[in-house]
Amino acid sequence: MSFEVATDSWIVDEESVESLARDIMQKINARNRLSRNTLAFSRADTQIRTMLTNFDDKFSKLQQQLVRDSQGYTVTRMEVERRQRLLDNLSSKRKQIDLSYNNPNVFVNNDYSSIGQRLGEAGTSSSSNFDWNENANANASRNMTVDDLRSQRQLLMQEQDKGLDILGDIITKQKYMAKGISSEIDTQNEILDDIHGAMDQTTDRLIRNTRNIKKVGRKADSCWYWVIIVLLLIAIITVISV
Repeated sequence: MSFEVATDSWIVDEESVESLARDIMQKINARNRLSRNTLAFSRADTQIRTMLTNFDDKFSKLQQQLVRDSQGYTVTRMEVERRQRLLDNLSSKRKQIDLSYNNPNVFVNNDYSSIGQRLGEAGTSSSSNFDWNENANANASRNMTVDDLRSQRQLLMQEQDKGLDILGDIITKQKYMAKGISSEIDTQNEILDDIHGAMDQTTDRLIRNTRNIKKVGRKADSCWYWVIIVLLLIAIITVISV
């Protein structure tokens, strides 16, 4: 049974950075063959500086992407550790590139072998030996077997299942909170309905009382009219009798 896994973009980018490191070393070796006071040396040096800047930018992006993948559980812990080893290997190469770049009199093979020994032969004070065999180990780690890939996928699926379980718990809690909010809204609506009914009753009472006040007012006006009429009659009778 065949088992295929799509190429990871991080691995592709890492291989690109590693290839860039080899190109930089080739450029440095070519520059170191030139005389320091020539225009060709200056041009080669400028080109190398540009390539080093590109290397640093890509290396930084690889580090940031690995952190995001680790925090987002998009790769397994085993794969994170393997990729970190690849980054450590690139970091070691970057340091050795700096040594070769800062010592133009030293020529380094494309396999980056024994830079410290060559620096000693050139009369420098460095006596460290640098082993670039990690490059072969890093490349070998990419050649994973079908069982390793299947195991890696299973681990990834298990971690994804854990993440889904956590997400399910969060959704369940949100559901209970939504039910509680809905119940509280229903209670508040009932209270508002009671207040609305009480306001309607109060409005009806106000209307009835207003009508009664108007009736009393009309009756009071009629009484005053009768009082005035009686007083006028009394005055007329008094005048006639005199």
